[in-house]
Amino acid sequence: MNSKSQKLLKNSLLVAGIMLTCGIAQAQSTGNGGERHGFTERGRRSFGLNHEGIRYTPEQRRQLMAINKEYHDKSAELLKKDNITLKEYKAGLIALQKDRRSKMGALLTPQQKEQLASRKKMAEENRQVAEAAQMERLKLRLGLSDDQLAKIKAKVPADTLDGIEAAMPSDQTTRFTKAGLK
Repeated sequence: MNSKSQKLLKNSLLVAGIMLTCGIAQAQSTGNGGERHGFTERGRRSFGLNHEGIRYTPEQRRQLMAINKEYHDKSAELLKKDNITLKEYKAGLIALQKDRRSKMGALLTPQQKEQLASRKKMAEENRQVAEAAQMERLKLRLGLSDDQLAKIKAKVPADTLDGIEAAMPSDQTTRFTKAGLK
């Protein structure tokens, strides 16, 4: 090997060593393993414990953890099955999700169910406001008329942009592209 390749190899090993050391130090610096009140942040989300304002009892948390573990185990078993079709896999996964959702819902107190329902209602209202604001921005950016906007709302699902372009005259399609929407 020539000196240039040896130097490059040395530098690469040095950088890899530094990155490994930083990774180890970062993993050790979290103290309790990144946990907060016995649940990792990822675990809190996957157990449905991240609903702000809804307080779960320790017993509810244990039961939620058991339900979630059962779900993950069963879904892993389903994934390991080689002899099922994609349609059967999806149907099994949907059944597991429904079962999990019903078990988790059964754990909630009436007050918690009410809080969750009000949060869902608020989220739906916020989604509708955001959708209306998006349509208004679309109208302003592309210079659409009210008639064109009505056609878009009537023909296009909220998440599809292809129909939006189809509803516009050809001179406006360039603005559609320039606006970063296609």
